[in-house]
Amino acid sequence: MIQYLATAKSISDLESDIIDTYNVLTDTPFDNQKAQTQISKIDIKYTDVTKERTAMPDIVFKYSADFTEHERKATLQTQLCLLCKKELAENLMLQNFFKEYK
Repeated sequence: MIQYLATAKSISDLESDIIDTYNVLTDTPFDNQKAQTQISKIDIKYTDVTKERTAMPDIVFKYSADFTEHERKATLQTQLCLLCKKELAENLMLQNFFKEYK
């Protein structure tokens, strides 16, 4: 999905956030401040993703500012997966919508 989005001529806000999250996650060296900013951005912007992430088993509530580097990476990975899932679901709904109205 990342390769496709990176070459797309026009991308949605959600797709842009997927790319941004991926880039922060794969930055070398890992930048804890950028990671914290991205985690907060996704948590605020996509409350459905945040609710799904925090409802997962073994998730202990903790302010993201108190996360270790490992916890930030894990959170970004989870957010990235959930954002991709959201993108795929939205695309499937659009495809089904257009199939019905052809």
